Amino acid sequence: MAAAPKSRTATAPATATELPPPVANAQAHEALDYLPSGTGLAWLDEQAESHRAAVVEHRKAHRAVQVIAEQTEQMERAHRRAVRDCLVAGQPAPTRDFDPDSRGAALEVAIEDGDVARSELARVACDALLACRAHRADLQPLADQLSRPLLRSLTVGPQAATETARDSLKARLASFDRTPEDDEAVVDVTSPTREEAVRV
Repeated sequence: MAAAPKSRTATAPATATELPPPVANAQAHEALDYLPSGTGLAWLDEQAESHRAAVVEHRKAHRAVQVIAEQTEQMERAHRRAVRDCLVAGQPAPTRDFDPDSRGAALEVAIEDGDVARSELARVACDALLACRAHRADLQPLADQLSRPLLRSLTVGPQAATETARDSLKARLASFDRTPEDDEAVVDVTSPTREEAVRV
């Protein structure tokens, strides 16, 4: 007897390197490409690696919530269908073959894990943003590699505006011929909350 022909359609096995699906309505800093990678800047590549790992964990946690919710809904739907079939046949309604309380508890734990993962991702993104603001000069040659949300974060907001004004002031002062006496007369006025004026 001839062997049955093999199917031409093969399903690729899932691998550990596959990324979880993106989270719907995710914030800009929750995207994988929020930070550039492979830039050659050790501090930035390290931040990007940490951020990417945090994004993956956030996606995994979010997907876990979806899976538990979907499975529970399928179980409830199957039970309702079985109850209707039994009522139509004049038979006693069956009991659930799963524990709703256990499913609910599992969902609550998954939601909590998702909240923790998202908070950790936000912390990592904030640390990365602080590092980027501290190395603004290093990022100038990489401007075309930076995501639009990251660029916006670096140039918008009170702290970003202060740093931008300070950099602009330094650049303007550097364009003039100054003497050491002139340096003593120049103060940093970009941060009015400071108790004492600081020289640029």
